[in-house]
Amino acid sequence: MTDWRPIVHEMRLFKSPEEIAVMRRAGEISALAHIRAMEKCRPGMFEYQLEGEIHHEFNRHGARYPSYNTIVGSGENGCILHYTENESEMRDGDLVLIDAGCEYKVTRATSRVLSR
Repeated sequence: MTDWRPIVHEMRLFKSPEEIAVMRRAGEISALAHIRAMEKCRPGMFEYQLEGEIHHEFNRHGARYPSYNTIVGSGENGCILHYTENESEMRDGDLVLIDAGCEYKVTRATSRVLSR
């Protein structure tokens, strides 16, 4: 029996121009979603509403799903590792941690901290 892991590892090291293009597009879509979040974020909004704005932007650009559970943590919630409840109301002056990436033929993760 042959150990397939070195073969797969080697295949993953090098990307074709097509794979690179897909990865770039996933990054662009994720960036657009983060920009939308920055534009829409405001006091009184709930974290899950901002999560919805992010997912909407993913969908608008052909990325049907997030690559993992989206994290939108405002205030103290932004300090909780892997916070996923996304249920608190954002207050004026809160820092907002967003960890969100889209699935677009590959996955891409991007994190930002916003201050409003």
